[in-house]
Amino acid sequence: MAALGGFQSFLKNQKFSNLASYALVGVMSICILLSLVGVAEQMQPAWRGNYVRGFGFFVILEAMVARFVIDSFDENKAWIFRLSEWGILLIAAKLTQLASIGFQQLPLILASWQVDLINFFDSEYLLILLLVGLIWLHTTRYLFLISVLDSYESDLQIYEFVQLRTERETARISMVNQFLAVGVGMILLITMARSDMRNLDLFSGGQGIAFPLAISVLPLVIYFLSGLVLLSLSRFAILRGAWLVGKQKIQPDIAKNWMKYALLFFGIVSIIALFLPTLYTQNFLQTSAVILQFLVEVVMFLLGLLVFPFIWIYSLIVSFLPSTENAVSQPSLPEFDLPESPPPSAGLPPWFEIARNVIFWLLFIGIIFILVRYYLKQNKSFIKTLSISGLGNWFKKVGLDFLLWVSGIRKKIRTVLAIKSDEQNKTQEEKSPILSWFNQQIGGKSPREQIIQRYRLFIQQADQLGLRKKPGQTPLQYTLMLDQRLPEETKPDSLDITETFIKARYSPNNIEKEDVQRLAPLWKRVLGKLKVLNEK
Repeated sequence: MAALGGFQSFLKNQKFSNLASYALVGVMSICILLSLVGVAEQMQPAWRGNYVRGFGFFVILEAMVARFVIDSFDENKAWIFRLSEWGILLIAAKLTQLASIGFQQLPLILASWQVDLINFFDSEYLLILLLVGLIWLHTTRYLFLISVLDSYESDLQIYEFVQLRTERETARISMVNQFLAVGVGMILLITMARSDMRNLDLFSGGQGIAFPLAISVLPLVIYFLSGLVLLSLSRFAILRGAWLVGKQKIQPDIAKNWMKYALLFFGIVSIIALFLPTLYTQNFLQTSAVILQFLVEVVMFLLGLLVFPFIWIYSLIVSFLPSTENAVSQPSLPEFDLPESPPPSAGLPPWFEIARNVIFWLLFIGIIFILVRYYLKQNKSFIKTLSISGLGNWFKKVGLDFLLWVSGIRKKIRTVLAIKSDEQNKTQEEKSPILSWFNQQIGGKSPREQIIQRYRLFIQQADQLGLRKKPGQTPLQYTLMLDQRLPEETKPDSLDITETFIKARYSPNNIEKEDVQRLAPLWKRVLGKLKVLNEK
């Protein structure tokens, strides 16, 4: 009980640390969004991206919710969920854009989609996707790395700790690299946006580009402050795992104190950078602008050196050509207009045009419906959040009733297939004494307990066949030993058995009944092969 209580103290610290890390990642993503939208507004003064800021905040929250949902999926199901997630974001981005320009133009926009679907992806829409896509990638990547730093009760097995610490150190290094890469990129963008670029003729054609100093460096400073605190918490996560393995007792509020002192220290540094009369931030940006301008001039000088021989040879050849003062000028190529394309219904019967319109909109709406249905079905936490209000309950009732009505036939087919599958499994159990013996040993247990118990019984059966598991040998090492005896076609089965056991034993992810049913024939096949090889 003392060990369990100690782990509960670690778990409390870990929960607070994760919540703080999620909040810091959200703040960093918001700072990046504000900076990117500000730079875009500087480059195109007529464009205002206030709605992009609001939509980007929604994307950040969605990425955090999706992180919790996707933890319980396998790799294939996770990819399907990601596709549906981005389908929802594509639709939401277009709706946000339409809301910003007014829905009164919706009939004309819909007509342009029908003429050519590429009109759906206009330049402003692509800019929105680029901005929110970068924010989504930034948030999702950090959340994944934070999950790698988590500790579990299974870490108490000391022989596994070296591998766990290596994975966590690698995750922290990835966080540092991402923090520095994004930070340097923001510095360059804000530097160019806040500096006078009149001398950069390469970009302005000799007229110069004058950016007004409207972009604040405050988001940049907040980004670095939040990032440094996040890296400090990642170091605390690695130490927390070491303390857990060493069975050292810690106070439940150590994470809060760690967070307070990190904010205090890095906050003081940020205030010094912003408000002291040294004007450190402004001078740093001005210095960066000078360095950038110098690099551009060096590149232009090198290009001039490379092009100079070709220009000299060209001028030499032209000097030997006869004079063209009295030459008859050649007529220029005539300009002509391309003929307009005929209307879509030219030469076609009216019913064909109607049928084509109906098919187009059925496919378009059907794809949207499938994406929304799958996303809401997997993201159950979103539905629970909606159910808090009366509107959410009504929407849930109407929506689920409609989905049940639509998917009724599909569920009936699944029921029939499940009944047939159960009958086949019972027949296999009657024919196979190994499966029958397994099921007698694990009856009435949860899927996670069944997989763990099945693996232990599997080791016992393999031990009787002369393949004893050595003390201290990890499951993967034991699988490699089995693969030396198994034929090639059976090696993926043994690896699948081991990976599922590791997931059930050491991971908090959900274990479904389908996992147990999927592994049932694999136990039989692997043990059968081992038994045949042992008899030989």
